[in-house]
Amino acid sequence: MLLILRYNKDSMIVCRKCSQTFKPNSNSQKDCIICTTANCKQCGISFRFKPVAEKGWFCSKKCFDKSRIGTLAWNSNTAKPYTKCIDCKETTSSTKTIRCQDCRKIAMKLNPPNPNGCPKKENHWNWKGGITSINKSIRMSLDYEEWRTKVFERDLYTCQICFEIGGYLQADHIKPFSLYPELRFELLNGQTLCFNCHKIKTLEDWKLYKFNRRGDNLRR
Repeated sequence: MLLILRYNKDSMIVCRKCSQTFKPNSNSQKDCIICTTANCKQCGISFRFKPVAEKGWFCSKKCFDKSRIGTLAWNSNTAKPYTKCIDCKETTSSTKTIRCQDCRKIAMKLNPPNPNGCPKKENHWNWKGGITSINKSIRMSLDYEEWRTKVFERDLYTCQICFEIGGYLQADHIKPFSLYPELRFELLNGQTLCFNCHKIKTLEDWKLYKFNRRGDNLRR
């Protein structure tokens, strides 16, 4: 025979820790509020921790992260030391950043972000002197993204070789990107291709380029 025990609001139970009687809020509560309340070691605010834990130390993960600032990880023999902020000279919470979180916010206010939402070049907090290649910086720019979108819209998102509609499409330069820098953002020099057709077309372009280059060397 199966017995179903229902929760009674007027029932009183004994706390497992302090042995005092109290009125539980639910059927799963076994400890009183006093035994499950503690003060955060970082901010000092009182909070309730889970009954599974014997003691409560921090009210949130944010306070726990703040308490770890300036301390090494558990594998301190191989861990890198935390960096110091270049502005306030205090220890940061990372081994790579050059500014702490507060100084980073101040730097963002002094150097307001661009329309993309992030400051550029030396105004960025993680600027490393310009190590990104020219090819990558052009392909990640807004001008290149606008050119790519215009090519797709003009061709109605259809491959111009196999006429596949949709799928994994790519914007191809009819005249190669590296050989004709003046035509990189020319709309007439772009066409929509699928992944397979773009791969075949790129190989053919490089074969023609190598053949023409070999012929020029033989003429010399």
